[in-house]
Amino acid sequence: PSMFLEVLKKCRYMQYVAAITATLTAASAGMQSTWPSPSLPKLTSDDSPIGVTITSAEGSWVASVYVLSMTLSAPFANIAAERLGPKFALLLSALPTFAGWILCIYANSAAMLIGGRCVSGFGGGISVVIIPMYIGEISSKDIRGRLAALFN
Repeated sequence: PSMFLEVLKKCRYMQYVAAITATLTAASAGMQSTWPSPSLPKLTSDDSPIGVTITSAEGSWVASVYVLSMTLSAPFANIAAERLGPKFALLLSALPTFAGWILCIYANSAAMLIGGRCVSGFGGGISVVIIPMYIGEISSKDIRGRLAALFN
């Protein structure tokens, strides 16, 4: 009996590890959502790190396109989860998120910055739809609520 309890504890440990790892993608989405707040004043100044000063209208797009893209990606998240399963769909959501971050890092124009945030938003939207599904799928009944709370 004690060996069985030991195995059970290890399984729960791995459920926590899997849930925490999955929620890291939500942390990335949170960073992308809040990134414009400290960055826009610098990007709209004469000392812009991308080499060009972005206009107020471009700044509005930089700030809003991420959330717009997240919203538009929800149907794709459901299709991906149904066809590939939540785990693989969640792993794939990292690709546009990563690509968008890279575009933002190397942006030398407002268009490239907006494009990067749009691509990242697509990946972020997929991940925030799939994370609760994935956590519900991997967790035992008695700790499901606790693990789901990690996402929020």
